[in-house]
Amino acid sequence: MDQVKKILFAVLSKILNAVLTRKNVGIYLCFAALYILLTGLMGFAVLVLAVLQGVLLLILTRPNAAIKSLSHRMVVYIYKMLRYITLCEAKKPYPFGPIPEEIEPADDVDLTAAPPEKNFFDRAAGTPAEDAESAPSPESSDTPATDPASPAADDAAEPIPMGHSDDTPPKA
Repeated sequence: MDQVKKILFAVLSKILNAVLTRKNVGIYLCFAALYILLTGLMGFAVLVLAVLQGVLLLILTRPNAAIKSLSHRMVVYIYKMLRYITLCEAKKPYPFGPIPEEIEPADDVDLTAAPPEKNFFDRAAGTPAEDAESAPSPESSDTPATDPASPAADDAAEPIPMGHSDDTPPKA
């Protein structure tokens, strides 16, 4: 019975030593699991803000500054959490560390477009006299202009049979 106790004590001692030497790994894994959950939640919140920003952009034609600032700060926070999760940074992010500072300022995005120079609906709103002036003349609409001096006049006179190039003659 004493030998069983010695063996059991030796095994438990080895397990305890292994656990104690890997205590920091266990603590890191607990924090990493928490930050993985927070990253998912924050990522979803950023997507919701992006959709909301898009809807407001369609309505107001300019980005909302408050949503832009909040989403920028959330993206920086997600970046810091991902750096901790992937062991690229030893400092724990907020709520167990400092609030992340801004990495780089957000850009000012200008999505305004200049109005078109020509209104495409002018023709529909024009008078019949204007439409008659802008309509093509019957002489130039269907037949191509043939000038006997131009080389294109020879090509226009002879149609090329379908399925053949102009170099090979059609088979009889």
